[in-house]
Amino acid sequence: MTAQTTVTALILERDGKVLVGRRASGSLQGKWELPGCKLEKGDLDPEAGLRRCLFVPPAVFCINLILSSS
Repeated sequence: MTAQTTVTALILERDGKVLVGRRASGSLQGKWELPGCKLEKGDLDPEAGLRRCLFVPPAVFCINLILSSS
């Protein structure tokens, strides 16, 4: 069996602005990235893993902040 990698991203642009963050620690400390989460090893149903990612509290907070700003 061959390993398969799938990458999906959503970039929400509003008024010419895009939300990005900086990594706080690790080998990529200080690098810019889009907020989000990843599927965990052993996630057999990618859709269930993605639904879980949508309910990570910081992601929900950031999305609400972007959508409610004026």
